[in-house]
Amino acid sequence: MRPNRSIWAGLLAFLILGAGSLAFAQQTSSIHGSVVDGNGDALPGVVITIESPNMQGSRSATTTANGEFLFRLLIPGDYTVTGTMPGMQTNKTIVGLGLGQTSKPRLTLQPEATSEELVVTASVDPVLDTTDVVANFDAKFVDSIASGRNIRDRALLAPGTTQSGVNGSVSISGAQTFENSYLLDGGSVNFDNVRGSASFIVIPDAIQETSISSASVSAEFGQFTGGLVNSITKSGGNSFSGVLRSALRNDDWVGTTPLEDETNVARADQIVRTDSVTFGGPIMKDRIWFHLSASRLRSSQPGQLIAGVPLTDAEAMDLGLPTGQTAPGVRAVDSSRDNDKINFKLTGKIAEGHELVVSYADETDNSLNDTSRGPLGINAALTNNVPEEALSINYRGIITPAFTVELLYTEKKATFEGSGASIDSDLRLTNTVLRDRNFGGRFGSEVLASPTDENRDNDSIQLKASYFLTTNNMGSHDFVFGIQDQTDARMGNNHQSASGWEFWDVYPIWGSAGQLEPTAVYGGGGPNTLPTQLIWWPIVNESIGSDFNTKSAFVNDRWSFNNNFSFNLGLRYDENKATAEDGKPVSNSDALSPRVAMEYDLRGDGKHRFTASYAEYVARLNDAGQQASTAGSPSYAVWYYYGPTTTNLADVFAWIGENNGGNANSTVDPFANDFWQTAPFTNINTSPDPANVITTVDPGLASPNSEEIRIGYSTRFNKGFLKADIIQRDYGDFYATHLFQESADPSIFGVTPAGTDRRLLTNDSSNYERTYNAVQIQGNYKVSDNFNLVGNYTWSQSIGNFIGETEGQAAVSGSSTTFYPEYNAFAARNPRGYLDGDQRHIGRIFAIYDLSTRFGDFNFSATERFESGAAYSAAFTVNFRSDPAAWGMPLRSDLSYASPGTTTTYFVDGKRGQYNGEDMTQTDLGVNYSLKLWKIELFAELNLFNVFDEDAAVYPNNGWTNTTVRSTGTPFDVFNETPVEGVHYTFDPGFGTPLEGNGVTGNSAYQRPFTYTLDLGIRF
Repeated sequence: MRPNRSIWAGLLAFLILGAGSLAFAQQTSSIHGSVVDGNGDALPGVVITIESPNMQGSRSATTTANGEFLFRLLIPGDYTVTGTMPGMQTNKTIVGLGLGQTSKPRLTLQPEATSEELVVTASVDPVLDTTDVVANFDAKFVDSIASGRNIRDRALLAPGTTQSGVNGSVSISGAQTFENSYLLDGGSVNFDNVRGSASFIVIPDAIQETSISSASVSAEFGQFTGGLVNSITKSGGNSFSGVLRSALRNDDWVGTTPLEDETNVARADQIVRTDSVTFGGPIMKDRIWFHLSASRLRSSQPGQLIAGVPLTDAEAMDLGLPTGQTAPGVRAVDSSRDNDKINFKLTGKIAEGHELVVSYADETDNSLNDTSRGPLGINAALTNNVPEEALSINYRGIITPAFTVELLYTEKKATFEGSGASIDSDLRLTNTVLRDRNFGGRFGSEVLASPTDENRDNDSIQLKASYFLTTNNMGSHDFVFGIQDQTDARMGNNHQSASGWEFWDVYPIWGSAGQLEPTAVYGGGGPNTLPTQLIWWPIVNESIGSDFNTKSAFVNDRWSFNNNFSFNLGLRYDENKATAEDGKPVSNSDALSPRVAMEYDLRGDGKHRFTASYAEYVARLNDAGQQASTAGSPSYAVWYYYGPTTTNLADVFAWIGENNGGNANSTVDPFANDFWQTAPFTNINTSPDPANVITTVDPGLASPNSEEIRIGYSTRFNKGFLKADIIQRDYGDFYATHLFQESADPSIFGVTPAGTDRRLLTNDSSNYERTYNAVQIQGNYKVSDNFNLVGNYTWSQSIGNFIGETEGQAAVSGSSTTFYPEYNAFAARNPRGYLDGDQRHIGRIFAIYDLSTRFGDFNFSATERFESGAAYSAAFTVNFRSDPAAWGMPLRSDLSYASPGTTTTYFVDGKRGQYNGEDMTQTDLGVNYSLKLWKIELFAELNLFNVFDEDAAVYPNNGWTNTTVRSTGTPFDVFNETPVEGVHYTFDPGFGTPLEGNGVTGNSAYQRPFTYTLDLGIRF
């Protein structure tokens, strides 16, 4: 474990102040209830007391003139609410609090009664007691079903979420996958500030509860246009408890996909064990609590090198090699992964009404011979070291019963430690990536290896104050005011290899079937081979680190007008000041985000509620905003090798050096000998002269945003609830790259002295669009005390023409029709239609049954899932280089562009998303068993996923489905004519089917095959 000054500073602050407790940024919950008599009239002066294992001591309040009471800053869980008044019956109600939500119990006190009445309020009620569209999942529920247990898996349990987008990341309410906000104990745990996925830093047994907000989110939260995934860790308590767990996994417990069956893939039979321990309890009862978790994974399962593709006889003859070349299939290699995590929290009371919490998480993740990127040779397997840590320090104070304050500081650091060799004179020979001509498989050296570390950090400080106001005629107001300052920082240089060099069109040969590293053959080109390309990827402008700062202020009023009407009125202000990795300004903009909602309770008893809301969300500036900076990004230069066939890389470097226009030393020191004047560079700015700037940033560049309208209905009944919401979102102010003729604006566009076309990065809502329409339904039905049904369903459409993210780069700007429009602004270039990731139906039903016997306790669960196949498109590349006019294109000589390109994209039939993956059904079963022996409990948890081994290819946009359409080369006017299948384009025979990628079968093309896992452990 690495020492860290921040955590020691946090602990010192904790010890100086006396202790701490969780409370901030809706990491806590509230009870806002009312008391009435038997006639339904408000009862003032009732003493309300709340108690819970989750709180230190008890708290009391007295109902106001209109019979209301409010308790804030409560850790989620079950609370006993007791109402007492002289001459009236005592009423006790058990209230379940969801994370970040407000429960609204209504107590009725009858006169002249001496016995207590126990009224149980279902723990799911907070989902209904809010105008937000939210789903809550606590640890008990997650442990009782067959499911993954990390933050991402919990998010995918909620309505409105899907994993059908780029890279299989989570999309919420139709947003791009990086446009969600993940919070852990109040701090952002978006992993790398780029792709926006959730970090795995927290140990699953340490998570107390997760809430997923998909619409009508309070103004207290911002910097996203998708959804909010909010998790809280456990705090301990007044009694000691803990879990020892061994999670057992085995590749041999995973079924095979149809493609693997065809190739007879065999899985290694080796158990991988993740051991974890959680332990919490009091240091001082009702004063100081702690919770500590640790886990360790040691895996030595073999990795896999992808199968090779042998040279054809024609290729071999061109290269002067024997015909009949062979190549090995998938080969196992020694691989290992070491992962260690530690999470802890100290919770305590400084003084009555004043509390503090310090939470810390640390993870180290080291991999050797990681083959996840599909290497062809062992030398291309990756060495990964990724340490990560997160810290949050929270203070909360009850100044008066009506006035509370909260303060939060958080920071998170993630580092991709340099895995390449240190720079030396031989690096170009020992650390140059080689790329197979036949299918792109890499060997020779690690791809994307970097000699330097890359950092992805964020920090935030936030202050919030809450005030509860009761009026005689206008109901009550729960006001919240807050300010926040958050900074995301990224520093990294995107090296393509440790040496900066890469060879393409290399021909690998094997001497034996099991050879792990092929011999590289470099050829000068022939009738059936291509000349080898030497590519140099220099980082010309080193990164000095980006600084994306957002200052925010918000006000929110939860107004309870009477028993029938309540409102949520919120307004958020966000101001962006951002500089890119070269220190240049990216944006200085601001935006207001109103959030308003109205709820009508038909009879004032919570059984029938109707809700309408309007909200705007403004994203934090994302990584696409850095496109104006070349800092940290590679440029490239390309040479072709036309020398004799050789297997000696040094010969290739020598030949290129001798035949490169007199730059004999360019392959050793590419900056020498006037290299810049002769090398074909792109995406480069080698001069501070503004005349050479390639991309100009619109000085008013604003954050992308979304606008939402929602109407909803919910009903509560004796054994459960049902909640349905209709949601419509429009996304706008997309980042777009514009490149027009110089006459459009000579101060921005035109050609630089270096011979590169200038472009503009700006917001664009006229050429690009993205909308989301959905019905999100969730419900719960308690069949009996030991049998529960939980479910949700989403019908949705994601429509538009803006994707805005790629598999390898996350956020990107739109450029389809605004980049060289004379060549690209035709209807079929970027048509409106169903976007990647669009899924019409997603349904999940969870059945949970508890059975107690004298031999132990059993918990059985069955999960049924249904998902429509995701939408995908058919498009082909038009190459108009040889005859632009035949394709309806202007001649290059008629325009003033430097390099407008020679290809464009044409969507078949001018449509987007007209094809769909296969519909998926899946049944998962869980069997949990526990046996109590004195003060400990032995347990076993068996999860069986996809028990019927169904094999739908449901996610075609993950790169493992064949979507190939080829142009025949026959010209047509792309602006005015409609191409004909078979004449102008043809579908690949395997279009729409799962494919093999880079020589290895694509498991990702299919739903998860039949898999089982087993956890064993002890609870105490």
